Amino acid sequence: MFAVQKHSKDMSHLKDISYNLIAYSIYIPLMLFVTFWIGRKLHKHGTVYLNAIFKEYLQVALAANDALLIAYYLLNIGYTLVILFFWEAVATWHSLVQTLSFNVSLILLVLAGIHFCNIIIFALVSSKQKTLDSS
Repeated sequence: MFAVQKHSKDMSHLKDISYNLIAYSIYIPLMLFVTFWIGRKLHKHGTVYLNAIFKEYLQVALAANDALLIAYYLLNIGYTLVILFFWEAVATWHSLVQTLSFNVSLILLVLAGIHFCNIIIFALVSSKQKTLDSS
């Protein structure tokens, strides 16, 4: 009635799974910690920066800073989880370290680039506002 499957002595697929689980169990908490720690720092120091840009509109500066924090969290957590979909199987300790290093550094570099773009945009807004105020 029920077919009994014989278990193979080949357990190599379990080894790949265990390395991937180890990598995931390091990667996900690490990226969540980094995301929230950096987010708090950017939010704290961003308030000062945005208040200097939007001197007459402090409520706008606070709202923009909160919106940037939410966007930062959504982008970083989403990107962190999407990377897992494209993650190759990890078969050795060496590849585990390489995979973790590559994926963590990739996310940090992309976020640093986005952060510098935001700074440039706000600097341009600030200089345009100073030009308008002086005329």
